[in-house]
Amino acid sequence: MENRSDSGFEKKDLKRRTLLQRIIGQKEVDNLTIEITNILAESPVLDITSQDLERVCERYNTTMFRESLLSKTIYEQYLKYALADNLLTDSEIKNLTHLKYVLLLTDKQLSGIHESFYNEYARKAVEDGILQQDEKDFLERLKKALYVPDEIADQLYTLNASSMLDQLINEKVNDKMLSPKEEEEVIAVAHSLGVDLQKDLLSKIKLEKYRLYWKIQNENKLPEVENTQLELGYLEKAHFKSYSNLYEYKIPPAPEVDVMSLKEKVNSGLYWKKDNLPAESLQSQHMTLLDSGKLIVTNQRLIFEGTKQIIYVPLDQITDFVTYKNGIRYNRAFTNVALPLFIEIFNNTDVFAIIFGKVLLNKLM
Repeated sequence: MENRSDSGFEKKDLKRRTLLQRIIGQKEVDNLTIEITNILAESPVLDITSQDLERVCERYNTTMFRESLLSKTIYEQYLKYALADNLLTDSEIKNLTHLKYVLLLTDKQLSGIHESFYNEYARKAVEDGILQQDEKDFLERLKKALYVPDEIADQLYTLNASSMLDQLINEKVNDKMLSPKEEEEVIAVAHSLGVDLQKDLLSKIKLEKYRLYWKIQNENKLPEVENTQLELGYLEKAHFKSYSNLYEYKIPPAPEVDVMSLKEKVNSGLYWKKDNLPAESLQSQHMTLLDSGKLIVTNQRLIFEGTKQIIYVPLDQITDFVTYKNGIRYNRAFTNVALPLFIEIFNNTDVFAIIFGKVLLNKLM
């Protein structure tokens, strides 16, 4: 048999011992790694025996069993070399099995290494958003060759595919909107990667929200809410519904420095576009809770249906408002309420802000 290595290791010169090491008879520790690596560099993997490695260890007063970190490092280095061409041949699989034996590695020690490599190649396979058949076949072969359990392999692949899809979605909705064309691209990638958007809850919620943003901003027809259980007026339509709390301020809030008119604020989107929403929530300790119930936004008015009363606020009576992360503060004309009211919204405050801005804009035009 021709005496050459198939391990990818390169032979190196031993390090010279320092004067002190020579005086006290101490070995250069790094030379243990170099000597074992040189054995792998000089001979075919299958020709190397555990005795070959133990003889080296004896000269350094250690054993391969005690050098488990070195063994794992060598095994990982060979596995990386074998996978450099994105292939894993039968001979390479045999070499891996033999290395496991001569390096005294256990299945438990190798499981973490194998799963880490499988995870890395799963990430590479999906990073372009398309899982080719040859990539799929390679992952299947890698899973079997490295004895990665099906359940763990599926989890690692799904995690990487979902992460890649989430990254794509974030790129598409960088403007906080998802157009029909962008949605088609996302669906195509999800199909290629085998990701079920209906089961990927985070992606599903994100897509639904940004699809809604796009529709609100680009279509004349706002989304409509069914089953409000309230009697609406002629041509009145409900566009938003949420559970909410109604508060009254204990003391007058600090005046807004912006002196724009309500129409100017709505036209500019200053107080309702999502990007302009304040990052903070309004704290309830500055207010008194009046009632709890649900808020409905129609094209004609705000309707607060509480446990104590129902309050109707025509849109043309709103003289000013400020949107917050958790709700809206508004002033109303033709009312005996001295202080502004605050409606705390429990879900989709950002959607509320956009819809509210749109219905106000339509009313003021």
